[in-house]
Amino acid sequence: MKYLVVLAATVALAGCGGSVREQAEAQCAQQTEAMGAQLTAAGVDPAEFCTCILADIDDSSSVADANDAITGRTQQCVAEALQSATAS
Repeated sequence: MKYLVVLAATVALAGCGGSVREQAEAQCAQQTEAMGAQLTAAGVDPAEFCTCILADIDDSSSVADANDAITGRTQQCVAEALQSATAS
């Protein structure tokens, strides 16, 4: 679980290039790819995890709003990912 919290905390946006939603998706994909083996070992689907933490972000979100949304959803998404992994 510790690495999932670190992962979500690192999906913070700098605010350069593309829409905020596109930046968030790209950053989350990079982070989950880098941690692929750990996520797989924990039974967590990277795409589902990213979908969860990015659910409240759209193309009109500001960088601050997106970072707040990611931070706010992190605990919920970590709990859901772990619950899903243990249920399988």
